Amino acid sequence: MAVSPTCAFLTVARSGFRPRQAVAFNLIEAKRFRDAGEAARRAALADLEPRGAEGEWQPADPSLVLNALSDLSAAVLFSFASIEALANHTIDQLHDDATYEDSRGRTRTKAEMVRRLSIEEKLRGAVLLLTKQPRLDKGREPWQSFARLKDMRDDPCTPRNVSTRRTPTIPRCTDACSREKARRASRMRSH
Repeated sequence: MAVSPTCAFLTVARSGFRPRQAVAFNLIEAKRFRDAGEAARRAALADLEPRGAEGEWQPADPSLVLNALSDLSAAVLFSFASIEALANHTIDQLHDDATYEDSRGRTRTKAEMVRRLSIEEKLRGAVLLLTKQPRLDKGREPWQSFARLKDMRDDPCTPRNVSTRRTPTIPRCTDACSREKARRASRMRSH
């Protein structure tokens, strides 16, 4: 019986796994799930069939859509976990007596930084104690990419504009092209 990579990771983690290894593990898993999800998404889009009204289409095999959503959601979760693991690892590298004043004016010890600070505050504040880099600008990259990833993590694939129809409208899309097609299709359906 094959052991899943996640089970193997948890077994190794209990035996003294280092935080920087968690970053690498999460990134590798994110890539694996992203590749599988993208393959399932492409397969679903390659095999569409007409649905009801003229101009509406649906996947011939709905399980491909579910597989794509599942894998792409897992990729988002693993990607976000790698960012948080990297932030925590960076904080772990600080001197033991390091402190940080959080956005509420509370002084946090190194251990409290890892446990009590939001990921945003870790990245825009506490991590800078070690890196000595300027604060990340929320209006520019790489913060914008982080914000999009966080939005995807916080708002998983949920149907939008669910009506009384048996089949909900297109779920949250994973790329700009598909989102634009979904917006146009939604506007056409609402008229």
